[in-house]
Amino acid sequence: MNRETIIVGCCGFPTSMKKYAELFNVVELQSTFYDIPRRSTVENWRERVPSHFEFTVKAFQGITHPPSSPTWRRCRIPVDQRANYGMFKPTKEVMEAWNTMLEICKILKAKVCIFQTPAAFKATNENIKNLKTFFTEIDRGNLILCWEPRGASWTRDIVYDICRELSLLHVTDPFKELPSYVSEIAYFRLHGCPPGKRMYVYKYSDDDLKTLYEKCEHMTERVNKVYVMFNNINMLEDAIRFSKYISEGEFMKVLWGAEAIIEAIKRRVDFPTRKSDILEKAGRMKIFIKPDTRIQVASVVSKIEDKLYESPEDLKAEIEKALTI
Repeated sequence: MNRETIIVGCCGFPTSMKKYAELFNVVELQSTFYDIPRRSTVENWRERVPSHFEFTVKAFQGITHPPSSPTWRRCRIPVDQRANYGMFKPTKEVMEAWNTMLEICKILKAKVCIFQTPAAFKATNENIKNLKTFFTEIDRGNLILCWEPRGASWTRDIVYDICRELSLLHVTDPFKELPSYVSEIAYFRLHGCPPGKRMYVYKYSDDDLKTLYEKCEHMTERVNKVYVMFNNINMLEDAIRFSKYISEGEFMKVLWGAEAIIEAIKRRVDFPTRKSDILEKAGRMKIFIKPDTRIQVASVVSKIEDKLYESPEDLKAEIEKALTI
């Protein structure tokens, strides 16, 4: 197991910054995508983590996403001033947005910046021209620039040619595809897709994480480092589990089905207990009972018999029955 070449983290902070920095050595900043933070805020982020802690930065949506994107709801730029933003348009606004991002990366001592383009940014001649103009003209500041294109129009051949020409790294979810172009690093963003019913709503199984490790090992034959950034609902636990597997070669125990529900209830409810008490104290909790199935505790507990449950074991039998209804 090679912990030095496989770098594990999350997209955003799923817990406090202090606790997160005790668990991981890298985070992908998401807030920089939704809006450009104040300089003082960025300086505070850098000061609050150890000197070895690494930030990777997701580029501001004003560079990549059209103002019609729903993600713009979280941006402070007035609606009537957004027309010249997004889609790598050759405008003053887009270039100024990048220069601000570059300054943010310098303050954070970031080495990597990620550009994620939406499916609305299709592989048209105009978009490709704007993309090439942008990356040819900007000051990169020695950053490694990564690109995650979304949408079927961006075929592997098109992406490969663009990335090679512009010295961009192709970012992928490795459960969907491996990158077509890499250089000194590979950068994975895990969105919880294999085979999740919905993007992000997924909890990785042990087998999934073993497969992920094999994919990372394969990539280390081509690159010096592989960044593995979890971006699913269960990212904190999954990233911890994957880190443990890399360092120790074994997994933490993971509970599914009735056992997962019982464990969640035990954190909120003292035994003996009744159905009404469980619904009141733990009913709103959402639990993965399978990798791609996340339920609300109340949806199962509402089906059990209304009686006194002396112990978790007593309750488990009823939960197992309810799951079959």
